[in-house]
Amino acid sequence: MKDPTSRHQHKVIVAVDPAVRGMSRVADALEATPALPSRMAIRQAVAAAREEAGNGDAAPLVGVLVPSSRPNLAVYARLAGADRVAIYHAAHIHVGPLTRVRLRAVLAAVDLCMVPDARSEREAATLGADPERLARLSRPAAVRLFREPPRRSWKGAGLEMAASLALDGAEAAGLVRALEVLSPDRGVNVVNYHRVLPVDELVAYCRPQMALAAPVFEAQLEAMGARRGFAPLERIHDPEARDRVAVTFDDGYEDNYRVAWPALTQASAPACIFLVTNQVGQPAALWWDRVGAALFAYWRAGAPGELPESLPERARALRGLESQEAARALISEVLSDLNKVPEAARDAAVAAAEGLIPPEAALGRTMLTWDEVSALAEGGVTFGAHTRNHVPLDELPREEATQELMGSQADLDEHLGPHPYRTCALPRGRLGALETEDLAKSFDSVMTTDAGVHDPSDDHLFVKRRDGRMLTLAGRHHPAKLRLELSGWVDRLRNAYHARTGQAPD
Repeated sequence: MKDPTSRHQHKVIVAVDPAVRGMSRVADALEATPALPSRMAIRQAVAAAREEAGNGDAAPLVGVLVPSSRPNLAVYARLAGADRVAIYHAAHIHVGPLTRVRLRAVLAAVDLCMVPDARSEREAATLGADPERLARLSRPAAVRLFREPPRRSWKGAGLEMAASLALDGAEAAGLVRALEVLSPDRGVNVVNYHRVLPVDELVAYCRPQMALAAPVFEAQLEAMGARRGFAPLERIHDPEARDRVAVTFDDGYEDNYRVAWPALTQASAPACIFLVTNQVGQPAALWWDRVGAALFAYWRAGAPGELPESLPERARALRGLESQEAARALISEVLSDLNKVPEAARDAAVAAAEGLIPPEAALGRTMLTWDEVSALAEGGVTFGAHTRNHVPLDELPREEATQELMGSQADLDEHLGPHPYRTCALPRGRLGALETEDLAKSFDSVMTTDAGVHDPSDDHLFVKRRDGRMLTLAGRHHPAKLRLELSGWVDRLRNAYHARTGQAPD
């Protein structure tokens, strides 16, 4: 598909759902119109597209594609009744400071952001495009625009747009900086990640809450480095590390080496990876990735045959889904269901899910190898224990829990040599039958799942740690949201809300 804005960067393109019109190629459905500077002109174009498509048995879906240089046109399109709205961004399109603020807000309301290449993809994510709705300009992307449900309801989009504008307004007025200076939580932010994936891999991954898009990760590193700077995890009790950020990863996915490490090197950001040591170098993935990949492959094959009873009941709804996004969301819920059952039930679910697909379609290696671990260690990355098999310690008797955690540290010592600073992260953040004294004898720090700012003067064993997705605004990069999260004020508001409502934090 040709660049639709190469000749006129303010051109608007109107497309009609090809399934309704019976067109063989989506590219043929994209008809360039003259520049449309007004709400009335867009309304007329949308109405004309509907009339041209005809009524038929189903009402035609009309989509509008507008350039990132004119984000207000996307709002006009939604007000004009367009069923789908997309924004096109390319690196050559100039987006000034004020337009950037408007664009970041409007991207909350669009259904897809289309880009021509990798550079434009990263730039669009930095500007605030949702990586889950970011695609290279192509016929499949145009199909996706019509086939997937809207990204947000009108109400949800309006609230997200208002939040984006409020955050940018607070930053422009100096309020964000004032809150950073006045924050009582002046310490080290430990930010945790699991997977960092290229956009095309992210949109096919069925555990999206455990992954961050590579361009968003890069944007976060750039923002954190510019505003705060980084500190290695072993210095979190050093007063000189105050206001800095420490970066960690859980589990030991191979994309930590393939995708995250180059970004960390570019940003001069030290990192610590907590390894599930028995998974290092294994050809099989962790159980949730195996189930997720198998169910997604089963759905893409048309969901043939009945699902085994060993899979959660809600998985049966896969057979009625047409949207990829809906299928991924349902599979993620299935994995959450399995996360609450005993290990034997999870093993049965893995076997049942992989039995639905040909053996060659099963997920391959997703974890680091010891050679990759050694290369990372030589590059300055440090490692911590995350058990041997990622079994939640609250599911095990004390002796087995001890073997899981201490054995993981023993594996690290065997392959990398003893490290003067020993640290661990507990699956789901739960101690189980272990006591604090047990951990204090073997580790200098223990990572928790409690979000907050770690006070360097606090020599307590347990360290607060926030997820990297918390720094985003509904999954989109927003510099002011990132800064407010790291200031600690959002933690205080969140904790006050949970205390008032009696709800436990996730």
